[in-house]
Amino acid sequence: MEESLHQHDATDDAQPRLCRLLTSPRQRQVLQELMSGHSEKEVASALGISKHTVHHHTKAIYVEFGVASRAELLGRLLAILAESLDRERPAPAGGAG
Repeated sequence: MEESLHQHDATDDAQPRLCRLLTSPRQRQVLQELMSGHSEKEVASALGISKHTVHHHTKAIYVEFGVASRAELLGRLLAILAESLDRERPAPAGGAG
């Protein structure tokens, strides 16, 4: 069974927070598809744009996040997500001491 490129579930709630860092709606779409594990060719087909255009958006995303590869991008996004989750975590009930 092949997963749809546009299938989303509850774990996607973090994606909009991360994607707000990008100014272009198309960059957000490309980022979401790339981080879902799809190749540039698959993203191009799904979004109805050329592979060259996807590559252009990918490079712009790398510049925005200050990375040089998809692996670095994933690490940066995970760090941003961890920071976001830490800020949203409620303070422990009852103080120590």
